[in-house]
Amino acid sequence: MLYVAKYLNELYRRFYALLPVPAKSAQSTNVIDLPVSKEDTVIPFREYPVASTSQCPSDGTVELALELMKNDDAMCCFLHDVRAAITHKNFHFYYDFSDLTAEQRMRFRATIKLLQDGYLKNCGYSGTKLFGEVANLHTVIDFLNGRYLEIAIAELTEKTLATLAAENNFQYSLIRNGTIRQKNGRHNEFDLILDLNDTIRIAVEIKSGDVFSDYEKYVTIGNTYNIIPDNFILVQSRLSEKSAQRIGDVCGYCVCDPAHYTAIVQDMVLAQLSAPCTATTDELVG
Repeated sequence: MLYVAKYLNELYRRFYALLPVPAKSAQSTNVIDLPVSKEDTVIPFREYPVASTSQCPSDGTVELALELMKNDDAMCCFLHDVRAAITHKNFHFYYDFSDLTAEQRMRFRATIKLLQDGYLKNCGYSGTKLFGEVANLHTVIDFLNGRYLEIAIAELTEKTLATLAAENNFQYSLIRNGTIRQKNGRHNEFDLILDLNDTIRIAVEIKSGDVFSDYEKYVTIGNTYNIIPDNFILVQSRLSEKSAQRIGDVCGYCVCDPAHYTAIVQDMVLAQLSAPCTATTDELVG
């Protein structure tokens, strides 16, 4: 019986040795697939189809978003605690802001007052302690989780483009949450897409909070759409100027905090408008 088993094992071994080795599946790697056709690799970013279902917020919401961004030094720890509580489905908060300076406390209270217009409820103070609840609405949760910074940066971008267009005579549109689709069906969403004269596009991604660290992700995306280094900006709150420089040096794209964004996007827009026009898809493919 043992002899028969050894015979069969040897037979199976010889049989499988004759089978062709299967090719390694592309799906078995962790590398994001890039477009493989010649057309997909040469399509300029400006020629990809783009769609957006995002609507412009009201002036009141824009005002609140700008206040949160402007007062980040006074609000950041409160927002961090609120986000953590929301993650655990806890909408009650009890926050001690005694570490803030007297000037920061004034701005903190003023911003909290604005947030009580539907975002926070049942708020009260006990000395330097704030208690209350976050409204359990998806619009509120989305806003506090970072949507506010997207709205604020969009407002800065709109004002910057309007000023530059009046001074330099060009047409522009600002696309919020624009989805870029490739021919192979893949797509990416950018928080903002600046369209200049229907010939130039600049993409902007916005990150609030202090937990984002996957900067390599935008190297891959940027190379896919050929938008780095000159047509992409990553804006991240609570990022020092030196940190932004280090990240930019490593990743090869522009990184900044909200305070430096206006100057950077202005310089990028003017540089792109003055650059020689690039070839069209037909010229590249043909």
